[in-house]
Amino acid sequence: MSVQFATYPSLTDRVVLISGGASGIGADMVRAFVANGARVCFLDVQDEPAEALVRELS
Repeated sequence: MSVQFATYPSLTDRVVLISGGASGIGADMVRAFVANGARVCFLDVQDEPAEALVRELS
């Protein structure tokens, strides 16, 4: 089963800042905003998960 989510063209090139974005709900929010074309910056105290997310999205 394929899951489809809404896309929001108004987010394209918008800057989004997410705290706690390396894992869990924060990481899912990072992925969702990136998928909508936003320029995402996230902060987290967890270095390894943060670096893994950056590699995943690069």
